Amino acid sequence: MPSIKEIYCPLFCAFLICNAFAFMNSSQIVLNKAVISNVTRTSDLNILPNSNHNVTRISDNIDCALIFFGLPKSFKNIVLPSIEKYVLAVNPYCDIFIHTYNISIYSNPRNSEKQNVINRFELLLIKNITSIVFENLNDFHNRINVSYYHKYFPRGVGWQYPESLDNMLMQWNSIQTAWDQMVNYEEKRDKLYKQVGLFRSDVLYTNDIDIQNGKAVTAKFNNMNNFTNDRLFFGLREYAQIWATKRFSFIEPYMKTAFGRKIGLHSEMFMNKFMTHWKIPLTLQEICFKRVRANGNINLQDCKV
Repeated sequence: MPSIKEIYCPLFCAFLICNAFAFMNSSQIVLNKAVISNVTRTSDLNILPNSNHNVTRISDNIDCALIFFGLPKSFKNIVLPSIEKYVLAVNPYCDIFIHTYNISIYSNPRNSEKQNVINRFELLLIKNITSIVFENLNDFHNRINVSYYHKYFPRGVGWQYPESLDNMLMQWNSIQTAWDQMVNYEEKRDKLYKQVGLFRSDVLYTNDIDIQNGKAVTAKFNNMNNFTNDRLFFGLREYAQIWATKRFSFIEPYMKTAFGRKIGLHSEMFMNKFMTHWKIPLTLQEICFKRVRANGNINLQDCKV
C-alpha cells in the first residue's frame, strides 16, 4: 500500500476553504482515498489521535466493507476509541465508507441535546477511509420530502413530533447514500464485496464485532414485542443491500397493512415487518453498544432490554 503523504498547513487551509465554498453549493462532498491520504495530519485538523491501534490494511483482494452512517456525536473522545478497538481492529482488511451531514450545531430536546457542537471532521480520524461523504441538509430535504411522511407519525410511543420521525428519515438516507457510495467504488474496482457491516457513528461499542461471523446479524437487545433492532447490521452483501436500500420503497406497502395503520412509521416496529417481508434470515448476537448524545451523555439503558 502506498505510504501516506503529509501536507502542511497552507495547503490544508486552501483545501478547507475550497471545501467550505463547495459545501454551500453542492449536494455532497465526496473525499476518496487519494484526497484523504493528503489530509492525514491530525494537527492540521486541530484534533488529536486517541488510539494506540496500528491497523495495517491489505489493498488487494479485500472482500468486505464497513459502512458508518449518521452524525458523529461526541466522536473523538467517546465513540472513536470504541470503533477502533471493537470494529476496525477486528475487521482490519475491510474498506471503509462513511456518510454524514454538513451539520455543526445539533439540537434534540427529547435527548436533552440543545445547541451542541457536532465536529463532523473528527470522522477523518478513522484511518484508511476509502470514501467519505458530507451531505448538506438543504439538499437532503430537497430530495426527501419529510413533511409528506408526517402523516405516518407514530403516536403513543414517546416520540417528539415531528423531529423524531425526521431524524429517522435522515438516518435512512445516510445509510442508503453510504451504500450507493460503496457501490460506486465496487464498480470502479469491478468486484463486489462479500460481507458488509453497517454501523452508527454515534454509539459506544463495548465488545468485538466480526462482520464475517454470520449471514444476517443484528444485536440481540431491543428485540421484543414486534421490535427489531435497527441500529446495526452485518452479513452477506445481498442481505445488507436490502437492509440499507429498501426502506423508503417499503413505507407505502407497510402503511397499507393493519399493523402499519395502527402503529404508524415507528423505526423498530417498521424494521420488524420489513425483515419479515424480505425474508431475511436474521440472527441475533450478544452485541452491546450504547447511544451517545451530542452533549456527551451515554444511554446506559441500552443493551438491557
